[in-house]
Amino acid sequence: MVALWAATSCLDITSNVPQIGAITPVILPSPSVVVGDVSRDTGGNVAPLQVAVLDTKGDTLHDVTVAFYAVDSTGGLTVDSLTGLAHGNALSPSAAVVASVRQTNGVGGFIQTPTIAFPVVPKPVNAIRGPETTFVFNPFASDTLSPGLLSPPLTVTVRAADTVVQKYVVEYRIAYAPPMKPGASGPTLVLR
Repeated sequence: MVALWAATSCLDITSNVPQIGAITPVILPSPSVVVGDVSRDTGGNVAPLQVAVLDTKGDTLHDVTVAFYAVDSTGGLTVDSLTGLAHGNALSPSAAVVASVRQTNGVGGFIQTPTIAFPVVPKPVNAIRGPETTFVFNPFASDTLSPGLLSPPLTVTVRAADTVVQKYVVEYRIAYAPPMKPGASGPTLVLR
């Protein structure tokens, strides 16, 4: 850790980078990576980390070099610095990532993103829905902000073999919409 601190303390993170107007934080394909796997998007496709870089006019800047780094003293998370593909080598709940951006032409220094949490989590084996999955809307509420028009939060607990999996994407889809009742106004939706 001391060597890493010493090496990074010598870097000039305030260098003038004339063409870069702004960068995003690291854009994660999902909130975590599963142990023994690579980073994937919410559709299950292999996906790298990304950073969007804008010029001083707000247009996307492509003539830049982005390097990604894992911030993980346990080695549970590794990142290919050039491609941004992350690998979950071992469980690491406190792993994070950071990126640096510099102009490809070498003018100026670099800009660093903030550190973003990207834990390595156990492989999920099941999900258990919360008790609030059935509720009744009040379609006759005159106030559009009425709590009767809102569902309670829908909770799902994602579990591994022996623990709860944190920071894992759960997707909800409308399974079907029952036919409207005669004389009713507005749709009735059932979510499964």
